[in-house]
Amino acid sequence: MRTYELMMILNPQLDAAALTALQKEIKDDLKDVSIKVVSEDNWWARDLAYKIKWSHTGYYCLWQVSTDAPQCVNDITNTFNIKGDLWRYMFTLNEASES
Repeated sequence: MRTYELMMILNPQLDAAALTALQKEIKDDLKDVSIKVVSEDNWWARDLAYKIKWSHTGYYCLWQVSTDAPQCVNDITNTFNIKGDLWRYMFTLNEASES
C-alpha cells in the first residue's frame, strides 16, 4: 500500500459549515476512487506567499492518504480541478511506503 501526503489550500472565506461540507465532499471523492484518508491535520488560515484569487490567506489542510492503486491519484485530479473552493492541492509520495 502506498501512502501519500495531500496538501490542500481551501478558500478562507468559507464559513465553518461550508468548510466542513467541502472537506466531507473531498473525502467522499477520495473514497470513490479507492483512496483512504488515514489522518487529517488542519492548519487553519495562513498567509500565502502570493495572492490566490485576490486573497492573502488560505485555509491549509495536510492529510495522509493511502491507496493500493497508484493510478487513483491521477484519477482524482479531474474532480479536484473543478472544485472552485479547492484552490490548490498536491500529492507527494511518502518514500517509506515504497519499502
